Amino acid sequence: LVWLQKEEFMLANFNGGDVLNQRQIDLMKLLCEQNVFRPASFFSRKLSVSTKTVYSDFQDIEKFVKKFQVELIRRSEEHT
Repeated sequence: LVWLQKEEFMLANFNGGDVLNQRQIDLMKLLCEQNVFRPASFFSRKLSVSTKTVYSDFQDIEKFVKKFQVELIRRSEEHT
């Protein structure tokens, strides 16, 4: 499960670089819309991709958002 902790973060910043692809930008938007933890399968269904792809995108997004002092917080299924 993943939760995005955001502080004064603007999604518009994602469109200015070559770091994230469109699917990753769409995933970031979905993350920002959530106010509860969601399993990776939730995002994979929304984006019509595998959970493996979602986890891979999470890794790329994590690297990117660190520049903005934003942190992705992961929770295992057993903590729900």
